[in-house]
Amino acid sequence: MKKDTLAILLTTLILIIYCGLTVVENVSYNLVGVLFVALHVLTVWMVIAILKQPYQTNKTFDEYFYQDKVIKRNFEKK
Repeated sequence: MKKDTLAILLTTLILIIYCGLTVVENVSYNLVGVLFVALHVLTVWMVIAILKQPYQTNKTFDEYFYQDKVIKRNFEKK
């Protein structure tokens, strides 16, 4: 499993647990508070793990406006 996949899955799992515990009545506020802070740390870790992945592309911003779809930039003629 790649490091970014682990970060995404773990952060999502903790987020789902946190959301579920916030609606349950007799849950310790300390647990909810710890999960709240942990989610912020995990989110930063997830973003760093995703951005550090070795990903190469042959598309440049000058040619393509958006990378997920083939949307060419409109060049203004001078």
